[in-house]
Amino acid sequence: ENNVEVVYYSGNITDVFVAFMQQHRQQVPQVILVGPDILLQETFIDQIGPHNAENTYFTSIGIPISHMKTRGAELFRDKYIQAYEKEPTPISAFGYEAAFVLIEALQQVDAIHRQNIIKEIGAVRRTDSMFGSWRFSRQGDASLETIGITVIEKGNFIFLGSLLPQKR
Repeated sequence: ENNVEVVYYSGNITDVFVAFMQQHRQQVPQVILVGPDILLQETFIDQIGPHNAENTYFTSIGIPISHMKTRGAELFRDKYIQAYEKEPTPISAFGYEAAFVLIEALQQVDAIHRQNIIKEIGAVRRTDSMFGSWRFSRQGDASLETIGITVIEKGNFIFLGSLLPQKR
């Protein structure tokens, strides 16, 4: 008897994973799969098939750009759609923000040396980004803490909502 209700997979899309998912859905279709944001891409649905992808849940750092209510998110989304003709993923927004932070840090250093750049990146305080206000901690972690939850229904990614950690 199978008492498993949920399987969490923390890897990437590989041939072995695709075969696993196809077999998994045939043998135990009621078991829910939860995966990380690296799987939150059209390639996932294309490779394992829309039927096999149904009811797969994803956690992601951040939320879809279309659900962000900042002016920066609106501008980024509009430009991204214009350039790529599809919705940006949360990961693409982080890539954009990371590039912005690096450029800002490079503009602050006197000499281009690794330690100078690292120091300036750590000093960045973003108040008007698409994510709103954020900064780096002394340990180098970004203060962004929102976790998004997405599911695949009828071959489409459906954003369900977000979670914030409780303050201690």
